[in-house]
Amino acid sequence: MMPGCLNTHTPDTHQTINEIPKSSDVLFVSNRDTHTRSKEVYSMNKNGHNITRITFSNYNNRLVGIDKTGTYLVITRTEKDTNPPKGLGDEDRKSVWIVDLNSKTEKRLTDPNNNAEGDSFSPDGKWIVFHMVVSGDKQADIYKIKRDGTNLTRLTYTKDATESDPSWSNNGKHIAFVSYGAKTHRFILKIMDTDGKNIKTIYDCKDDISTPYFKPGVYDPS
Repeated sequence: MMPGCLNTHTPDTHQTINEIPKSSDVLFVSNRDTHTRSKEVYSMNKNGHNITRITFSNYNNRLVGIDKTGTYLVITRTEKDTNPPKGLGDEDRKSVWIVDLNSKTEKRLTDPNNNAEGDSFSPDGKWIVFHMVVSGDKQADIYKIKRDGTNLTRLTYTKDATESDPSWSNNGKHIAFVSYGAKTHRFILKIMDTDGKNIKTIYDCKDDISTPYFKPGVYDPS
């Protein structure tokens, strides 16, 4: 069994999941009415109206994606404060979860001892791609896992580089991601086949502008 994969998946009994209204066009995370730093999942229409809260949980929901059928959500969550003393909502360790909107059940897909993040389904909805730092390691690599929590597969093994923010292409043939290397010191946009082969750079902005929170380069391919 690969590191990051769980043996069992237990739905959380404290979570309440509402249906997504048919009028909804957008999913987002916010703490607009949680009264804490933690965020929940909401939906709204394309005009910014009819905002509906979808999740009522004990977690901080960081990222959310939905499959093409509208049946499943993939949510990146922090479950406990792993970076005290600020409390849940800062840079705590994250896990990837799957939510079945029909059965109103959910399960964690990645080991909570690792730090995983993702929000992208394959076009057929069977796979989720994400990046993860395995406990004890320092750099992130790209992984994929089946929606049912099986077949965890590591896709990148690049030395001296952290790779993150993967996104499945609409035709299902490629995965886009960003890579931050020790030599470049900026994020570069790359693509690869869905089995991790044929990695190639498709854009390097060669921009050295940075902020205290964001290093130079490109982010969040989609």
